[in-house]
Amino acid sequence: MRLRVPRAMAADAPVGEPGYLAGPPPLERLSSRAQQGAASVERWARLWAVLWPAPLLIVLLLASRGSRGALLPAFFVVILLWPATLVTLRIAGTIPGAIAGAAFALLLVAQVALPAPALPATPPTLIRYFDRPQQEARHTLRLPIGSPAWQRLWAPSSTPRSPAPKAYLYFMVATQPDVDDPGLDVRLGGREIGTLSAATRYVVLGDYNDQHVGWYRLPVTREDLESQAPLPIIVAPLPTSWPGPGSSGLVGGHSYRPTFPPAPSAFGEDGQWTTDPAMVLPPSSSPPDSRRTPGQGPVRYYVELRFVQPKTGRFLAIFY
Repeated sequence: MRLRVPRAMAADAPVGEPGYLAGPPPLERLSSRAQQGAASVERWARLWAVLWPAPLLIVLLLASRGSRGALLPAFFVVILLWPATLVTLRIAGTIPGAIAGAAFALLLVAQVALPAPALPATPPTLIRYFDRPQQEARHTLRLPIGSPAWQRLWAPSSTPRSPAPKAYLYFMVATQPDVDDPGLDVRLGGREIGTLSAATRYVVLGDYNDQHVGWYRLPVTREDLESQAPLPIIVAPLPTSWPGPGSSGLVGGHSYRPTFPPAPSAFGEDGQWTTDPAMVLPPSSSPPDSRRTPGQGPVRYYVELRFVQPKTGRFLAIFY
């Protein structure tokens, strides 16, 4: 029996016209759509790799409310991360460039969002009080005498209106609340150069556990500083004005960069010197919250040589 297809149905079959039967095979259609999607992804990836810093920097500046603290990460992004992204885009291609931009963006977000790391605690402040008039505290400076930098510090200023810098020895001193004059004598290289008293007090730092702490300073000359190398600075009670045992002393702490390693400071009595931290800055004579932990290393008194610009008060160099 022979079947015959009606003429109307035969005319509706999309054989000679564009349609499902006349188009590409299904697998080719899927491949074509995948290629179009890949091209779209590549365009967006390239756009992200080129423009990713802009939205993040805008959000960062808005969130910081104009704070200068946002300038550092912004500078870090513009100078380092963004050029690195563009280099990756140029050398490795679009997708690696976009991945690098995403990684850098996460780094920036983590830097802003995560809490700042905890900084090391400030080294404890310790005080060495004088208990007897025979006691002495010594701090030794190793100055770069003869070096070009040292010569420049003493050279006359090339600007007529800018005076030459002046040199001072700074001492951090602690006194009991009822003491106004520490009554301490200072000898430099075996020669007396002045006293730490109310007249030589430079600035009061405030009260520290019911003890007055402040900076005192004495002017020194180039001849004084170059008289001996290394240069010992000795502080001792002045018999005529010393207030008494436990009334005044030197402040010190842990020595990070000693100029006379390994122990720039020493404590002595009747000519016997020691650099033992327990004797130089004994914990028993310091506030309870400043007790030194065992094995902390050498300590030093806060005795410093500073070169000051008289006109501006700016420190040009500090040696300790």
